[in-house]
Formats: sequence, structure tokens, C-alpha cells
Amino acid sequence: MLPAAQAQDVNFANAAAQVRTHTLINKLTAENVLVGADFALDTIGHAIKTTSNARVIHEQMAGMAHRLNGVRAILVLSKDGILQHDSYRFPVREIDLSDRPYFKASQKTSSLILGDISLGRTSGVPFLPLAKRVGEHTLVAIVSPHFLISQQTQCEDCVSAIIRPNGKVIASFPPATEIPLDILSLPVINRASEGIDRADFLHSDTAIAWKQSEAYPIIVMSARGLTGSARVGIYD
Repeated sequence: MLPAAQAQDVNFANAAAQVRTHTLINKLTAENVLVGADFALDTIGHAIKTTSNARVIHEQMAGMAHRLNGVRAILVLSKDGILQHDSYRFPVREIDLSDRPYFKASQKTSSLILGDISLGRTSGVPFLPLAKRVGEHTLVAIVSPHFLISQQTQCEDCVSAIIRPNGKVIASFPPATEIPLDILSLPVINRASEGIDRADFLHSDTAIAWKQSEAYPIIVMSARGLTGSARVGIYD
């Protein structure tokens, strides 16, 4: 048998390797969804400049949304925030969305805006709004948050999350896990743009890995409790 200290080192090394792999896979998974939505919004925004046929625009939007991983619908808002096109519904119902924070934020930049998780007014289903101003229009991709995490590669006692720089959680796995609001205050995550460390997280002695995206304002993290202390989130 290995001495206790050496066994703990091996335990941490194994858990650390696993959470690092989860973190890298989840980063690629999230960026794949964001890149696809980003490209789609640009494409539709420029297409609107070439035609005023609402049916043609709707069909192009519907086809684009159907092909994109994680995207439930695509919306087009006027410069005043009025819904003009909807990939899910034709003819569109004109709804005033000018009060939405993602619309307001999109008026200040041409970059992709990652809004906060919201609940659909009629569906009650949570979604992540991705908004982008193209010309006079603001285009919005309605994204299912759980598509940002590769659930096929998760271990049963691991926790993963996609977090905004302000600490708000965009997505987590398992879905019911409550990531602490002060997660970014952990010294291990604040110290660098990526890394692996050992931390007290969700009441456990935990191996934790994190990595900031170079392309989008997100931080990806995964954690796994070490053997003998593991009660990571889902067991609490």
C-alpha cells in the first residue's frame, strides 16, 4: 500500500487530470455554440440588407436556427427594439423588447453580447440570449444553456460550470447544482487565466480546473471532490 501522503498525491493527480480534460472539452463545446451563433447573426444581419421579403427572411432564419447546435430560435429587432422577424413564428407578432438588458447592451457595441439567463415569457424555459447589432438591427440567438457543457464526457461526481467574468453562472452540470455566488473569489481562480489547483469547494477537498476563453467573456471550470472527502454539490 502507498503511504497516506503519497496516496493523496496520486488521488489529486488523477482528479486534476480528469477535471482539466473536462474543462478543455467544455471550453471547446461552449465556444462552438457561441461561434456558430455569432456567425449566424452576422449572416442574417447582412442578408436583411439585401431583401425586404419577410417570408424569405423567416425561412433563412428558421433554416439557420435548425442547423445550429443549441439555438432554439433567432430574432431580429428594429433599432427601437421591436420584434420584426422570428425564426419560430410567421407572421411575426410585433413585441416591444426594448427593455431587455441584452438589447440595451447591444446598442453600445458591435460585438456579441452574452446576456443573463432569462425565462421565456410564454414557455417558462430558461434561455441564454446572445445579441449582436448589425447595422440598424439587433439580432438575438435564443440558446439553451445546457448545450454549452458536454454532458457526454462528465463523470458522475464532477461539477462543471460556465461563468461570466462578473461571477454569474451561465450553465452548470449537474443542472441542479448551485454554484456559489462568490465562486470567482476563490484565490485559485482569481490568480491566472487558467490553471489547476486544490481548493475547498462545495464543502469538499476538491481538485478544480479553470480556463478563460480567449474569444468570449466566459470562464469554464470543473471540479471533483477527492476520495474520502467528496461530497461535491450533488450529494448535499
